[in-house]
Amino acid sequence: RGAGRVVQKYLENPLLIAGRKFDVRCWVLVTSWNPLVVWFYQDCIIRLCADPWSLSHIGNRFAHLSNVSVNKAADTKANSSENQDARVKEGAFLQAHLAGLTGRASTWESEVLPKMKEVAVAALRAAQNEVRHRKGSFELYGFDIMLDDDLTPWLLEINLSPDLSHSTSVKSGIAERMVDSLLSIVVDLGLEAANRCQA
Repeated sequence: RGAGRVVQKYLENPLLIAGRKFDVRCWVLVTSWNPLVVWFYQDCIIRLCADPWSLSHIGNRFAHLSNVSVNKAADTKANSSENQDARVKEGAFLQAHLAGLTGRASTWESEVLPKMKEVAVAALRAAQNEVRHRKGSFELYGFDIMLDDDLTPWLLEINLSPDLSHSTSVKSGIAERMVDSLLSIVVDLGLEAANRCQA
């Protein structure tokens, strides 16, 4: 009573990499809610589960949850940065995996990425009338998406003000580049708006 609940369908046919379940963390910047203006950062990170996936061991959270915070508890050495780094990959890793799987080098860019963008925009549109937007402000979201074995993207969750700490070397590099891009967009939009006001 009084506690929130989330009910979510379990994806029984996840796409696997080396027998492991994974999710894709995408960063999405919203600079306006009405009209909706969305910037999708195309460099994503791939987060692999620590243990191989199996429906026969449904209680093994290290095989079913790909969150880095969850999986670092699976390491034999406490907080082993080597193990965490091995489970967090750049988007190019998934791009190469998909190319090998389908025989088409463009699978990521022409099939999967556009669908992921559609999922992000649809989720934001669903909340568009519920969000109070202040003019001149922006918000960064972390979208966690899983792919099934048909390469259909499924939204797991949306994180408000996602963690950008440098918990792995891959995340560190991508987060720095993403923040640079974010600041360029926000500063350029601010300068453009200021110039319009002066004219």
